[in-house]
Amino acid sequence: MIFVEEGSGQNQIVISGGACEAFTSREAALTLPLLDECGLLLTQLETNSEPIEALLRAAREKGVFTVLDPAPARSVSEELLSCVDLITPNETEAEVLSGVRVESRENAALAARELMRRGVKNAVITMGSAGALLCTPQGEEWIPSVSCGAAEDTTGAGDAFTGAMAAALAEGCSLPDAARFGAAAAGIAVTRRGTASAMAFRHEIDRELSRAFPR
Repeated sequence: MIFVEEGSGQNQIVISGGACEAFTSREAALTLPLLDECGLLLTQLETNSEPIEALLRAAREKGVFTVLDPAPARSVSEELLSCVDLITPNETEAEVLSGVRVESRENAALAARELMRRGVKNAVITMGSAGALLCTPQGEEWIPSVSCGAAEDTTGAGDAFTGAMAAALAEGCSLPDAARFGAAAAGIAVTRRGTASAMAFRHEIDRELSRAFPR
């Protein structure tokens, strides 16, 4: 069930895992041949950890770039984190995973560094309208949010950000450019109600990207 606050567009989601919690590595193994045909794997935490860890490990062994959107928020093993090339938690998810309360850029950096200490290669801590912090072994970069109008519904904004960022990475973009692409997609998504129905078309993202980050 998804609850959206009128006025702010902020959301709260109640989840019942159901069949997702019964997913196993046996089912995950059916998808392994697809890893031979792709350069990037994007996954999340909607199922139990066993199949997610199996997929991430297999992807790393094949040289596939791995992205984890750690939602819904819950703790995971360091073995799983060590298979992640890029993790994209929001403030709540980052706190659950790192133990660091994220209320500022400084705290976001501490949380990201803790995740990297635990095995993640790169991290983006998303902070809603405040923006996002990208942390890599080379340093940190602040990614401003992209305002595309008044927020109607923030549900799915994280999905929009991570999905668009992953698409940009698959096309060969750098991590900072891919994060900016994700920010533009999320900026559009929050102006629309719903989740799948709020996702932007490519030409819309390109338009907002060029407006927010002119070259």
